[in-house]
Amino acid sequence: MLIDVGHGGGSFDYTVCEAALQQGFTPDIISSDVHSYSVNSPGKPFLPWVMSKFLNLGMSLEQVVTLATAAPAQAINRVPKLGTLQIGAPADLSMVEIVEGPVDFVDTRQNTRKGQRWIKPVLAVKAGRPFGRPYPALFGWP
Repeated sequence: MLIDVGHGGGSFDYTVCEAALQQGFTPDIISSDVHSYSVNSPGKPFLPWVMSKFLNLGMSLEQVVTLATAAPAQAINRVPKLGTLQIGAPADLSMVEIVEGPVDFVDTRQNTRKGQRWIKPVLAVKAGRPFGRPYPALFGWP
C-alpha cells in the first residue's frame, strides 16, 4: 500500500497531515491532483506549491523532491529510470528556484500556515528539450 498526498481541491488538511507527521506517518508520494476545479481553489494544488507545503512542514528538500519524482515513477514502473537523473533516463526535468522569505499557505479546509520558503518553477525540459516561452512553432516541434 502506498500513501499519496493527492492534494487537489479537497484532499489536504493541515490538521490531519500534521498529526500524521508527528506520529512518523509520512506520505510515500507527493502529488497534486490538478483539474479544472482544484486549480481554482485557494489551496493552489500545483505540484511545486504542494511540495513547498511539505518543505515547510519539516521535510528536507531531498525528501520532497524524491517523493514528487522518483517515488511516483517507481510506483507506476512504466519507464526505466523515470524520475531520476541517471544516465539513460528520459531527459524530463524541472528547474526550480528555492525562494526564501515569508510565505502563506492554505489547505483545502481554509487552515493557514506560515512558511519561510517555497519552490518556484523556472523551466521544464521534456525529452531533452526546454519547454516554455518562447513556445515552439506548432509545426516546428517533432
